Amino acid sequence: MTELIPYENESIARNFIFGFKSSLLMLQTFFVIIVIITREEYIYRAIDSDLSTDSNKYKTAELITIISSSVFFAFLLLEFFVILMGISTKFLKASSFQILLHFWGCILTLFVIINRMHYSLIVIITVIFGLVPFLIELLVLCYYYFQRKIQQNYIQRPGQRTHLSREEVSRRKKIEEKNIQRSRGHHMNNEIEEVKEQRQDDQRIEGQDNPFDDDHQPREEHKDDLHDYEDEDEKYEEDEYYKQDYPRDGPSLNPDRDYDDDYSRSPPRDYDYSRSPRNHSEGYSPNDRSGERSRSGGRSRSGDGSRSGDRNRPRRSDDLSRGMDLD
Repeated sequence: MTELIPYENESIARNFIFGFKSSLLMLQTFFVIIVIITREEYIYRAIDSDLSTDSNKYKTAELITIISSSVFFAFLLLEFFVILMGISTKFLKASSFQILLHFWGCILTLFVIINRMHYSLIVIITVIFGLVPFLIELLVLCYYYFQRKIQQNYIQRPGQRTHLSREEVSRRKKIEEKNIQRSRGHHMNNEIEEVKEQRQDDQRIEGQDNPFDDDHQPREEHKDDLHDYEDEDEKYEEDEYYKQDYPRDGPSLNPDRDYDDDYSRSPPRDYDYSRSPRNHSEGYSPNDRSGERSRSGGRSRSGDGSRSGDRNRPRRSDDLSRGMDLD
């Protein structure tokens, strides 16, 4: 069945659909009136011409022709009044299908009138081209009022809310309130659980053996453990780097050793020199490396890259930093 879709442009519907459909209805009504007036010709086409108008066959054929033509006329008239309401013109596909049926109905009715055909064809034309368009018109009318009823019940307009819409609004408000209460309760439950877990953690920490008292002093039973940690710290007071390159017994002047390569392994700039015990005993400072170079007996390089033969000549810290030759 054709789909009922409201036509958006109502001006075109009123101008074209209403005018063309009304013209076909009036033309088809005119043809039906002609059929009623000239019914004898269609009747005698079906029965013998010798029979009189008082015979039973003639009266039966005449009754069928009059009833079918009258019903056809009534369908056309009712459909015309419905069109005047302007409802069916808003439905493009339904109106187009009705126009197509009425157009072919006019052609077939005119063909019956011209050829003086059997009166039974009038019954067929009445059912196909009269009843079917009228049922479509009723269907469109029912669909329109059904949609209007739905809009009145569910579309809320200011000052025009129906009883059903008020109940719907109140029901939705109750559902929203319940959801809010549930969400708040769930959030509070989460906070309570977090507080409980925090308390359990605090109790667990308090139950453990804390090596310090409230005054942050070591307890008697934990003093030995703390002294053990201090002894381990004393083992690493002297840096292993200085133990290797700067032993307590003094530098070993080995003539086969490349002391420039040893100097390349000097500690980084951010090295904490205060950690070495030699710094306190000999007054070592990070900016003064003359003692290191004098003790290590390093060799210098000349401007052309040659090595000097004096290995025991001391160097100043600024000369070492610039890489200058003192020869």
